[in-house]
Order: sequence, then C-alpha cells, then structure tokens
Amino acid sequence: MAAASLVSLWVLFSGVALFPGSCSPQHHNILKLKMISPFTHNLSTSKIIDSHLHIWASPQEASEFPYAPGQEPPVPGNLHFLLQNMEEAGVDGVLIVQPIFHKFDHSYVTSALKKYPTKFVGCCLANPTDDGSGLKQFEDLVLKDGYRAVRFNPELWPAGEKMTNKVGKAIFQRAGELNVPVGFLCMKGIGLYMSEIEQLCTEFPSTVVLIDHLGFIKPPL
Repeated sequence: MAAASLVSLWVLFSGVALFPGSCSPQHHNILKLKMISPFTHNLSTSKIIDSHLHIWASPQEASEFPYAPGQEPPVPGNLHFLLQNMEEAGVDGVLIVQPIFHKFDHSYVTSALKKYPTKFVGCCLANPTDDGSGLKQFEDLVLKDGYRAVRFNPELWPAGEKMTNKVGKAIFQRAGELNVPVGFLCMKGIGLYMSEIEQLCTEFPSTVVLIDHLGFIKPPL
C-alpha cells in the first residue's frame, strides 16, 4: 500500500493504520500495531486492533433491527458475542464493516458505534439504488453517525449498471472530499471490475482506495 494511503488511514482509528482482513467476530483478523504519530513519529502504547469484521442482530434483537429480506444469518454475530471475543483475545479496538445481513439499514452497527465510541469505528455500505438516495445516506452516516470508511460492492449495483454510473461517481467523489477511504469488495474477482476502479481513481484521484480481501484473486489466476 502506498505511503500516502497509509497516512490517510491513520485517521480511521485514533492513529492506528488499519488494513482489510477477515470477517465475523469468531474469525478475528488481529494485528498488533505500534501507534505512530504521522507528525512526531513517537511510539506510544501498543494496541491490538481487529481491522475488519461484521456484527449483526441476534434473533432476539431482530424485531428492533430486522434482517434484509432473504438474509437471515446462519451463525451468531451480535454485539455481545463480539465483546466476549474481544475480552478473551485481548483486542482493544475494532473496525466494523456493515454486514450484508442488514444491507443498507445501518441502525444496528450505528447503535454499537454510539454505545462504544472508544472501541469501535465503522465502515458503511454504499447504497447504489436507482432513486439516488444513496449519496444523502452516505453523507449522513459519515457526518452524523461518524463512519470512517465506505464499502463499494459491485454486486449490489442495479442490473446492467456499473460503479461508474451517476450515483457511484457521486459517492466516490464525496468520499474523497470527506477524507473517507473507499473499499472495493469484488467477490467475483477484481479483474471483472478493474476498469471501473481505474476510471473512478482517474477522475477522482483524491479518494483513497482499499482493495478488500486482496481482490479475491485465486491462484493460479
């Protein structure tokens, strides 16, 4: 990752550089990092940060925080379960990525961020639906709810649409203006979407980009 990208990522978690990794609370991707100030380069206390996981409501919580249609989770992943895992593993902080089980309803993750602001930061999910409401939702999630990154999942774009459509460009550009990194989740392989990512980066070079899960590149390809 370029040095400029690392500097931008320091803001994600109180001076700790975060990198994309694993997923659910029971599969922690743990990095032990020295917190380094980009201004003084002085070392401070070591912290253990899980750089990429998801949480979702338990069945008991689903009446208040409903799952997206057809997206009922098969395994536990609620906030209490995450806190138990963090305590057992000695994890100090977490970057929570909005899960597909709640799709564009961020209320469950937002409630966790507000309840434990010193433990969690959030990555929201870009909403590319045809009505264009995704830009306003993204701005509210960042400016009102404190999310620090946004995920682009090309599989969620309407059929026949690309991430370079009007709403995709609008959210990507605004992310750069708000100093919010964009993470690309290319589950079918980054090769299918490279031209779209290159176009967005060329048109809006101030937006920092992350490639989640190493682009889902599978050997020997």
